[in-house]
Amino acid sequence: LGPPGKPFSERHALREWTMQGDIDRPLSLQLLRDGDEREVTIVLAAYPLELPQVAGRPKVGSVAPPLELNLVRGAAPGLSGSRLLFFWATWCSRCKKSLPELRAFSRERGIPVIAISDEYPEELEEFLHDHPEPFPGAVASDPRRVQFQKYGVSGTPTFVLVGEDGLVRDTQIGYGVRQGLDFDGWSWSGKEGGASAP
Repeated sequence: LGPPGKPFSERHALREWTMQGDIDRPLSLQLLRDGDEREVTIVLAAYPLELPQVAGRPKVGSVAPPLELNLVRGAAPGLSGSRLLFFWATWCSRCKKSLPELRAFSRERGIPVIAISDEYPEELEEFLHDHPEPFPGAVASDPRRVQFQKYGVSGTPTFVLVGEDGLVRDTQIGYGVRQGLDFDGWSWSGKEGGASAP
């Protein structure tokens, strides 16, 4: 149900709450079991299994790994041109906060955005239906995290800027309103249509 006094309101709130929780610190959680509400104390710990080794994030100047997209909406821009890959999740609040600047960057630079989530197409379609604000035109589902692994994505949002030559030009993990998109030569005033020269 959620932490005491702060019930979850979204489908994936438990996942976000868990990912933002502190390891080895006791946390209270209310749940419904066999028809009864109860409060339990849990302690988050590192996942015990050994995960397969992945290549890691592509370095700036390296060739961008090829994309194999399962599009939920829109069409993928020509993969020979510039593009901004936006690895995100429907439950990720920082991903949602990045959208106005993401739109401004795309519009000002003429660079299409491809939004890639590890959620299933049905979940993405439901989110897009329930959130009418503008969103990148190309939205792809990657539930097996194949594209996430190719790009060494370990957290959302992650941004990967690919140039016309197919080389990685910049990468960024996370988003904060003060920091914004920290790409070379990019500055944003915080208003729609408000890019400015550095």
